[in-house]
Amino acid sequence: MHSDPNQPSTNTASPRAGAEYCTLPARGGDPFCGLSRRWWYEAEKLGYIRLIRVRLPGRKLGRVLLPFAEALACVAKLKVEAERLVSNHRQSNCQDELGTAI
Repeated sequence: MHSDPNQPSTNTASPRAGAEYCTLPARGGDPFCGLSRRWWYEAEKLGYIRLIRVRLPGRKLGRVLLPFAEALACVAKLKVEAERLVSNHRQSNCQDELGTAI
């Protein structure tokens, strides 16, 4: 029995199911983090992640896949960077207010 290509897939891959990749949907967020397709493209452009593009021979269109392991590493790296920036900002504000270093 063949599946209908016009119907949504019932195979919703998640890291818990042991899947290594998920496809980036045309609309909405990815099923893993809920981040938009555009967000992942920007993260790739900035060097935080490498998306995988697959296409059948002779076809013009293909799919963009998000590797779960790289997605986790990307989010973790951005979290550390954000925490560092917040910490630096707080130190800078305290120095300005008190006129001394912390």
